[in-house]
Amino acid sequence: MPGITKKRIAEAYLALADHKPVDKITVKDLVEECGITRQTFYYHFRDLPEVLEWMVAQFTRALLDKTLDQSPQAAMRILVGEVTAQASLLDKLMHSRRREDIERLFLGAVRSYLMMVMRQSPVLGEFSVDDLGTTLTFYSWGIAGLLIESCQRPNADLDALADQLWRLVSGQMLPKHTPCND
Repeated sequence: MPGITKKRIAEAYLALADHKPVDKITVKDLVEECGITRQTFYYHFRDLPEVLEWMVAQFTRALLDKTLDQSPQAAMRILVGEVTAQASLLDKLMHSRRREDIERLFLGAVRSYLMMVMRQSPVLGEFSVDDLGTTLTFYSWGIAGLLIESCQRPNADLDALADQLWRLVSGQMLPKHTPCND
């Protein structure tokens, strides 16, 4: 039942984050919210950052499950929708003392997600190892940055953002040009 307890702890973290600054959430708060002992908490997690890491990993896996059978355009819409649905939490985390950790986790989640999606695509075999790493890094930073920025704009057009991201990733956004004749 370790997964169930981990899930309860994560849900308690989210519940506390709804009404308390994330920097003020303590292990004591979580164990009281869950009705567990400190020993039980530490059996499942080393510390509070590990709770966040676990939550991000679960979110990434669930997102992949939702998008695997979708077209790339639909998958991008789901990605944008799921991330922006967590805008309030993301904003609180980005304004906490753990901002660097959150950025690293979020960037890693986007990178993992893109890699998992690419593994399902025949395109993966067309990349050299170096090119794949550079491509994943470039798109991970770009997508993560745009998602974080869009979460800070309450009136962001999420369908337009998803469409733009898809066109950018697929190379359709770049203007067509004719080669120069030197």
